[in-house]
Amino acid sequence: MALSTRTVSCLQLLLLLPVITWMQSHGVGAIRAVTRPINTTGVVGQDAEFSCSVADKSANEVLTWRLQWDDTASPQSVHLSAEHNATMLEFDESAKHATYTTRYSVNGPIHTTVLHIANIQPSDAGSVACMYQITVSGSVIYYTIPEYTPVRLTVWIPPTPTCSFTNLDPNATAYGSPTIGATVELTCADTVGVPTPELTWRADERNPNTVNRSVYYHELQAEDNGRWFECQAISPASQTPVICSVRPMAVPPTAKVTPDVLNIIEGGNIEFTCTGSGLPEISSYQWFLDGSPTHAVNSQIYPSIKVTNTATGSVLTLEKISKLGQTVVSCEVMLSAGLTGRASGLVVISKQQVTVTPAARQQAHSEQQLGTAPSVFAIPLAFLFLLLILMVALLVWHRQLRHDSDTQKLSSDTTVNGVAPKQAKRSWKVYRVTTV
Repeated sequence: MALSTRTVSCLQLLLLLPVITWMQSHGVGAIRAVTRPINTTGVVGQDAEFSCSVADKSANEVLTWRLQWDDTASPQSVHLSAEHNATMLEFDESAKHATYTTRYSVNGPIHTTVLHIANIQPSDAGSVACMYQITVSGSVIYYTIPEYTPVRLTVWIPPTPTCSFTNLDPNATAYGSPTIGATVELTCADTVGVPTPELTWRADERNPNTVNRSVYYHELQAEDNGRWFECQAISPASQTPVICSVRPMAVPPTAKVTPDVLNIIEGGNIEFTCTGSGLPEISSYQWFLDGSPTHAVNSQIYPSIKVTNTATGSVLTLEKISKLGQTVVSCEVMLSAGLTGRASGLVVISKQQVTVTPAARQQAHSEQQLGTAPSVFAIPLAFLFLLLILMVALLVWHRQLRHDSDTQKLSSDTTVNGVAPKQAKRSWKVYRVTTV
């Protein structure tokens, strides 16, 4: 019965293995180590690189890398070779390393091979070995290089500390926050960083706890209101300490504005007073008009704004206001730690109105009645006035006619008696004078 090609290849391989083993053990034609790879440590996101150089390598010997990852369920490895420009797997690829073919690359000359891993991740951590392979009758055999032992790739993860607190005196609270006299337990933890970082609370340059530096017990005082307590994580995976913070006591200040409501007329002046209280004390006051800071409002509407701060509060004075309607006046108080509180008042501005007394109102009513009388009799009076003028005109006209008639009659009489009109007229005037 004829043997299959695969069977023949296996028989040839079995016959060659003792020969190859004897040659390696006696150093006949074996690859010699020149530059071995070294252990490498990198931070997540960085690149890692391994280099391996040999001598006395024959043409049918190919340098390759064997990778064995730590997070696989059982020891598994993959061989990467540059000469074949391909990846040869010895197992079903793990889903965690589905991207290794795009992040892993192998290159280099005949006697040197370089393994480059881009954007290393925690799943890349494991052992790396520089080997060589030969092909016998279609079968690939892998061999270790004398004096070359596997090296490791260690992946560091920067720390991400978290800060928290526990109020050990639940009755000492205000506005849902621990207050003066309460003892709080400050805890700093990190479950991500590799290697495990060193955690230390930073509190006024003091060492909070010499036994467990990640836990700090503190009795709150007035000056702790709004204060942030910081914990630092120190790790070789980070060039600078990574900080987390927590604010166990956050009691906001309170503010009060007086008066609550103020009614004035257009162009008038107003004055509001703001008083605040808080722990440890109020550090600043800020006034707002309809939500805008006083320094940012329209100067034409508010031509004069004065703010006077006193030991007990702040006074806002507005003069000659021209805006009609309602204006919300707010006061914000702030602590040195940044906590704020706010209160508001309301000013209603209306148009200026003249106040009328009862006597003035009666006088105005009388004048109004007198003022309406001419309007009732205007037409009859006008008619009578025109009629009077007409009568006077007729009387004057009538007297003129009579005068002309008498003059004409006298002239006629004088002419008849043989006297010239001019002379007769002069004689008539003399006669009249004589008569008088």
